[in-house]
Formats: sequence, structure tokens, C-alpha cells
Amino acid sequence: MGLRRRIIGELRLWSAVGHRAADLIAAFAGTLTFVALHALFFTVWIGGSLLGLPNPDHYPFSFLTLVVSLEAIFLSAFILIAQRRESEASSARAEDERIATADALGAILAIARSLETVIGAIKHQVEEQDELVEEIHDAVLRDE
Repeated sequence: MGLRRRIIGELRLWSAVGHRAADLIAAFAGTLTFVALHALFFTVWIGGSLLGLPNPDHYPFSFLTLVVSLEAIFLSAFILIAQRRESEASSARAEDERIATADALGAILAIARSLETVIGAIKHQVEEQDELVEEIHDAVLRDE
């Protein structure tokens, strides 16, 4: 049992590390710095090759194509992982908000019921006072 817990703990740790790494990579991939570095890299790679600088990958740049393809595969995986985590967090927040809204609605309904009770009591008192005022009015008219 202890070994199983240790293994599960290690897997959770690596999963957390992997998720944090995916978040960081996805965040960096969405910056202008990432775009600028890639533009510079491609310019140096292709420009250097076209200018005759020593480079093992000449036109049609098969190795560059392989590198870019692999990068695209891994970047898309990191971005999907980050989006899934964000979606799960968003769903959890939405559920928390739904529960809070339901609780608030319950409290509002309880207040509304209490107000109905208070209004009913006030209405009853006003009716009794109206009857008293009417009796006093009738008594005053009789005495005149």
C-alpha cells in the first residue's frame, strides 16, 4: 500500500510539473518575442544557406522542415494541455458561481417570505387602527 501511494504521489508531482511547464511554454509561444526569435532563426538558417555559408541543410531545407514540424507538434500539444487546464478551471469557477447564485437565491426567497410576514402583520395592525379610528369617529359624531 505504501509503494502504491508513493507512486501515485510521484505521478501527481510529475503531472503538476508537466502542467506548469505546458502553461509556461504555451504562454511564451503566444508572445511577440517567440515570433521574433523564430523569424530571426529562419532568416539566419535560410539566408545563411542561400548565401553559401556552411550549413548541412541546403535548399529545399528538409531538416528545417523536420524541425519546424516537430516543434509544431509539441507546441500544439502544450497549447492543448494549457487550454484544457484553463477550461477545467473555468468550469470549476462556473460551478462555484452557480452554487453561490443558488445560495443567494435561497437567501433572497427567505427574506421575501419574511417581508411577506412583516407586511401581513403591518397590514393587520393598520386595519385594526382603521377600525379604531372609525369607532372614535362614530363616537365623536354621536356625542355632538
